[in-house]
Amino acid sequence: MMYTKKSMLSFFLLCSKTMAFTPSNMNTFRTPTPLNYVDPADPAHIGHVSSPTSKPYKLNSNRISELTHASTADDVTAAIKRAQNLKDAGDIRVIGDFLMNEVDDSFAYGYKGSILARYAVAALRVEDYENAHKAIEMRKERFASSMTPFESAAILRGVLRLGRVSEAFGILEDELSVEDGNKDRLKHRALALASIVSRHFFENEPKVAVKACKLLEDMGPAVKKAGLEAKDLDMPWFRILAGADQCKIANSGTSYDSAVLGAVLEFPLDPNFQEVFDRAGQSNKR
Repeated sequence: MMYTKKSMLSFFLLCSKTMAFTPSNMNTFRTPTPLNYVDPADPAHIGHVSSPTSKPYKLNSNRISELTHASTADDVTAAIKRAQNLKDAGDIRVIGDFLMNEVDDSFAYGYKGSILARYAVAALRVEDYENAHKAIEMRKERFASSMTPFESAAILRGVLRLGRVSEAFGILEDELSVEDGNKDRLKHRALALASIVSRHFFENEPKVAVKACKLLEDMGPAVKKAGLEAKDLDMPWFRILAGADQCKIANSGTSYDSAVLGAVLEFPLDPNFQEVFDRAGQSNKR
C-alpha cells in the first residue's frame, strides 16, 4: 500500500492529538517516585525529611556520596559503618547533622532510635563525644520505649573507652537496671559490668573495678532466678581474674580475689570454669 503526502500528514496530525490528550487522573501517568520520598504536603512525613528541597549532605564515600531526602535507612547505616571503620570524623559530623537536624522522628519507619544508637557508638569510636552525647540524649528522650539492652550496652562500652566512668554507670542504671525476669537486660547488664571490671583492673583502677564487682554480686540472684545459664552469659571470668592479678602486682600485693570471687559465686558457672575454680580453692587450702 502506497502512502500519499496527504495520508502521511493526516497520520501525524492524529498522533499529535493523541499525545496531547490529558487524562483526568494524572496519577495514572505520574513518573514513579522513590519509595522513600515524602510528599511535603503529607502530614505523616513517614520516614523522611520534611522538605524534598533540603540541602545535600556530602560524604567522602564513593558508594554513598551524599545524604538527601531520597536516602534510605540502609544508606545511613552503611554510611555510619564506613565512617566508623575508616575513622572518618568528617563524615561522622555530617551524618549526625543529617540524623539529628534533617530527618523527623519517623525516619526509618520506627527504627530511628536504633540508628541513633549505632551512630552514637560510631561517634564515640572516633572520639566525637559532643555528637555522640547529642545522639544518646535524643534517643533517650524520644525513643525510650524502643531502646534495646544490646544497644545500651554498646553505648556504655563506647563511653567507657573515653574514660567517662560516671556516665557509664549512669547508663547502666538508667537503661540496664535490674528487672526480674528480663533475661536480655540482665545479660547485657552483667556483660557491661564485666567490661567495667576487667578494664579497670587492667588500667590499675581497682576502686571502680571493685564497685562493679559488688554490683555483679548483687544481681547474681536475679540472674539465677531468671533461669540464665553460663552458656547464655559467657562471662569473661578468666580475663577478670587475670586483670585482678595484674592489678595486685601493681599495688604491692593487695589482693582483689574476695571482690571477684564474691561475684563469681553468685553466677551460674561453666563446668570448665567450675573445675578451675575448685582446683584453685583446693590449692589455697594446702
